[in-house]
Amino acid sequence: PGQMGGGANKAERAKERERILQAMNEDREFYEVRRTAAPAAATTAAPCTSAAAGASARVQLRCATSARSVTHTFDATSPLSAVVDFAAAEFGHADAPTLCLTFPPRTVFEAPEQLAASLRELGLCPSATLLVKPPPTTHLASMEEVAAADTSTAADVDASAVVADTPAPPPAGEGGGGGGDAALCPRGHPLTAKTMPESGWCDKCSDDIPEGMGIFECQACDLVICAKCQRG
Repeated sequence: PGQMGGGANKAERAKERERILQAMNEDREFYEVRRTAAPAAATTAAPCTSAAAGASARVQLRCATSARSVTHTFDATSPLSAVVDFAAAEFGHADAPTLCLTFPPRTVFEAPEQLAASLRELGLCPSATLLVKPPPTTHLASMEEVAAADTSTAADVDASAVVADTPAPPPAGEGGGGGGDAALCPRGHPLTAKTMPESGWCDKCSDDIPEGMGIFECQACDLVICAKCQRG
């Protein structure tokens, strides 16, 4: 009778085998269609998704002097100089402020090639947070102008009282002031020697100041000067 038997039983088994083979062929054809169509669909969809994700940059700007924050969406192809102009207008800076990252490595964007580069090229897409610092020369110059206007008032200050209020040198290892005038801010206020409570920067040279470093501070002007600048 053979392995499939004989008679009606053999005919039924033959038909069942044909149905199984046909189903297998249909499954194989369906799998091949899906396998070839999926990469093509992914290839056409990926550029669109990538382009949509990188089309704009959502930038949060934090003012270092007022602590005010503002968020604005720029085109990803916009140069960083456009962000600088926006920050200057938003926070009322007459001169172009300095932008830097708020997290390590705390990159400071001030080179001409950085300002000309697009936000996408600088890695600021799709979002970024930047600290806006006023130009240190502008910050100090405004204080000196006020000091010049108050010359007549400053002349009445008792010199002995100024000497008595002159602070001690900064902590060991950080250097000290270079004389009586070096212990005063541009507006004539005594500077206080202390250690930096948290990481920040010098308002005169814009160099970063790590936590614990010796500094000179004028609380009246909200001014921080590093030991190097104080030594002159």
